[in-house]
Amino acid sequence: TRNIKTVCNASGLQEKLLNLEKKLEQCKKSLSEYLDGKRRQFPRFYFMSEADLLLLLSNSSQPVIVLQQIDKILLSTRELVLEKKGKSDSDRPTATYFIAGVGSEKVKFEPAIKCVGKAENYLQTLLQAQITTLSRCLSNSFKRYPTQNRIEWLMAKDTKEEPLDPAQIVLLVSQMDFVIATEKALINFGKGDTQAVTTYFDFCKNQLSALIQLTQTQLTKGDRQRVMCMITLDAHSRDIVDVLLRENAFKCTDFQWQSKLRPKFVGEGKKSSAVMLASGAEFRICDAAFEYGFEYLGNGPRLVV
Repeated sequence: TRNIKTVCNASGLQEKLLNLEKKLEQCKKSLSEYLDGKRRQFPRFYFMSEADLLLLLSNSSQPVIVLQQIDKILLSTRELVLEKKGKSDSDRPTATYFIAGVGSEKVKFEPAIKCVGKAENYLQTLLQAQITTLSRCLSNSFKRYPTQNRIEWLMAKDTKEEPLDPAQIVLLVSQMDFVIATEKALINFGKGDTQAVTTYFDFCKNQLSALIQLTQTQLTKGDRQRVMCMITLDAHSRDIVDVLLRENAFKCTDFQWQSKLRPKFVGEGKKSSAVMLASGAEFRICDAAFEYGFEYLGNGPRLVV
C-alpha cells in the first residue's frame, strides 16, 4: 500500500506496533543478559561497545577475525602474530608474538598459545600468557643484569634480532637495581664508610653519561625509545641520591628515602590473580606496598615515574 494515509488508518495497526515494540524490548533484554553473562566470564568485555562485542562473539570460532579487535582488550597490543599449521578452516591458529600498539616492539609468547574454545576462553588464556611471558622476562633479566655490562644488557638481542627484554621489563629491572644499590650504600654508610653514598652518586652520574653517549650512535626507533626512557628514570634516580646527600638522610628508614617509589624483586613461584608467575615485583612507598600487575605497556615515551 503506497498511500501513507491509508496505511496509518489501517485497522489494528497501533496494537500491532505496540506488540512489536514489546517483543523488541524482550529481545533487547535477553541480549543484554547474554552479553552481561559473557562480560562476567571475561571482564575486559565491559570495556567494549555493544556493537564490537556482538561482532566479536558472532565470530567466536574464527580467532583471526576476533583478534582483529585485540587492541580493545589488551590496550597496548596492536596485533598478534598467528601461525596456522593445518590447512582446514577448523584448524585453530597459534599466537606466537604480540606486537606493541604503543611504540615499536615485538615480544615472543613463552610458550606459544593455541586459540581453542570460545572467544572468552582463549582471550583469557592470551591475557594470562602475556602476564606469564612478562614475568619470565623479568626473572631472566634480573638474573642476567649482574653478569653483563649495563649497556650490553640493555641492548641484548635474540637470534632474530629482537630485544631479549621488553622495554617495561628493562626499566623495571633498572629501577630494582637502583633500590638495591642505594640501600647498600646507606647500609655501608651506617657501618662507617662515610663516602659510600657520595661514591654511589658519582656512579649514577657515570651510568647516565654512558646512556647519553649511546644515544649518539645508530639505534633503531625501538631501541632509541628504550634508551631515552632509561635516561629519564636514571636522571630521576640521580636526583634522589642528590637529595639524600644534601639533606644528610643516610638511613634506609629516613623519610627522604621511604617516601620514594621503590620496586623490589619478589621470589619465584609467586601466584598473582590466579596466574602462577615465574617471578613478581612489588612497589613500596612509606608503609604501603603494591603488587606489580604485568599489564603490557608497550614501548612508549615516559615523562614521569
